[in-house]
Parts: sequence; C-alpha cells; structure tokens
Amino acid sequence: MLRNTSRRRLSLVDCSSFQVMRRLAVSEAFTFDKHFSGQGFRVPG
Repeated sequence: MLRNTSRRRLSLVDCSSFQVMRRLAVSEAFTFDKHFSGQGFRVPG
C-alpha cells in the first residue's frame, strides 16, 4: 500500500494504521489527520 500511495505523501504510520483498522473492522477514527477521511474512515467533527 505504501508504494502505491507514495505520491499522496502518506506516512508508514498512516498506512499501517489503515491496514490494522481495516483488519479489525474499525470504521471511525478520532484524528485531525485528513488522510483518514480520504481513505474512507469516518472522522468526527
């Protein structure tokens, strides 16, 4: 995933978080990082 998204400037931590959240079926993230909503996660606020 990191190689496929390198032009979007996603960090290794972001990509790891996305993968873990998808695996655990987590759909909402409490964050100010716009990348999470861009990956389809609900971000409160």
